[in-house]
Amino acid sequence: MAHRVDLKPVPDKEPMSSHMKRRANIPELYWKAALDLIPPSMSHYKPVHDYVATMHKTEKDGQGLLFTGRHGSGKTAIACCLLVEAMLRGPARCYYIAASEVSSVPIDRPLTPSGEPVWDLLMGRAQFLVIDDLGDERTTDWKSNAFARVLNARRGALRPTFITTNCELETDEGDGLFDMLPRLKQLGPDAHRVVRTDDNLQWRTGF
Repeated sequence: MAHRVDLKPVPDKEPMSSHMKRRANIPELYWKAALDLIPPSMSHYKPVHDYVATMHKTEKDGQGLLFTGRHGSGKTAIACCLLVEAMLRGPARCYYIAASEVSSVPIDRPLTPSGEPVWDLLMGRAQFLVIDDLGDERTTDWKSNAFARVLNARRGALRPTFITTNCELETDEGDGLFDMLPRLKQLGPDAHRVVRTDDNLQWRTGF
């Protein structure tokens, strides 16, 4: 596992290079997203900015964020911005992956342009990780142990994970995110804070 990088309280003022965003596997669609573009009137403005303000301290506890809300409300954009925020505060290794790809990542060979095994990044080498669209259209392989292994490893190593989902966390019918992936709930609030994105936000026009 990579060593822990201590984050600075205040990020560098220089913009993040496209090379670093590409190395973190951040989709180009979100390269221009910025936390400063979240309107203060949005309900998720305060929890997101509160997390960022203390990121250099709470990161050591391994606490991430679980973003829930409808499609297009800025969940992925915010999660990618948090990766950039971490990289601006120190040489932290960060990585983005779609949830639908987690269970198919080869364990025994590198996939990144820099020759790193993606599985190692998921399991803790990445100091910060985004898992995007967990449960999107129910196409994710929920029965795979891959998610539980990643969550367990990252929690054990105190590595923050940012998860986005369109699913409700719990439903009366028992088909919510926590029902499909109970380990996520079992980890508890110490592993992640839940942030519901405001339905009024369309990040492509207002983020």
